[in-house]
Amino acid sequence: DAQRLGLAQMYQLKGRVGRSSTQAFAYFMFPEEVPLTEEAQARLTALDELQDLGSGMRIAMRDLEIRGAGSLMGAEQHGNMSAVGFDLFAQMLADAVTATREGAEAPGDELPPSLSDINVNLPGHAYLPEEYLPLGDERVLWYRRIASAPTVADVRAIGEALAEAHPDMPDAARNLLDKTALRAFAHEHGIKSVAIAGGKLIVEPVRLRDGVLKDLRRSAGRYQADRRRLTLPMRHFKLEEGASVFVPVLEFLEGAAEGAGAPAA
Repeated sequence: DAQRLGLAQMYQLKGRVGRSSTQAFAYFMFPEEVPLTEEAQARLTALDELQDLGSGMRIAMRDLEIRGAGSLMGAEQHGNMSAVGFDLFAQMLADAVTATREGAEAPGDELPPSLSDINVNLPGHAYLPEEYLPLGDERVLWYRRIASAPTVADVRAIGEALAEAHPDMPDAARNLLDKTALRAFAHEHGIKSVAIAGGKLIVEPVRLRDGVLKDLRRSAGRYQADRRRLTLPMRHFKLEEGASVFVPVLEFLEGAAEGAGAPAA
């Protein structure tokens, strides 16, 4: 049934035959009573013609000629389209094409570079479950709105709108909003990284309010002024097992970090 195999598959199988100085042969057979399709015949012909050493690139190019290079709207891209829905896919494609022709960035809710540079690496499931938002295109739209919110107030407003449109919000969705609020807070305060490593919360760069460090030292907290790097053991938060860390960390930073200023360059 060689007619059922792709050209790359047959080429790989052929390359597995033979060892060292032992000559071997690869036979690709197909049922005599089954008429070959035009593509199947082209694949077998290519395999017969391209037998020299180093034919891999030529095989790949011939495979591309036979199968085609794919299309944005065709079956080759069905995975991407299924994830967001046809209408949203077409809208995003149209926006991107228009922006490219005009030499501008595509409109919409793209993530600002200043937000995309911020690292929030805290444990916990943070996503919009499919059971909560079954429609893929709607789920993607909410993701875009949440991801592009530049301030904590914006995140809270989006969270209220989401809860009003879809009550009974699961913990994973709340975590996503809390994580995004933490990132927005970091953006407003010039913080580039909020992470937990080795049982410690690490925040940098951050300016602390007067008097905060004295209280943190009771929990073995450490602040490197030259790097503006804060290290604080997680036991400071006294969290119950399995509890979300996003809200406690955000509340801590709201009380410890110096007032909002221009984001760090």
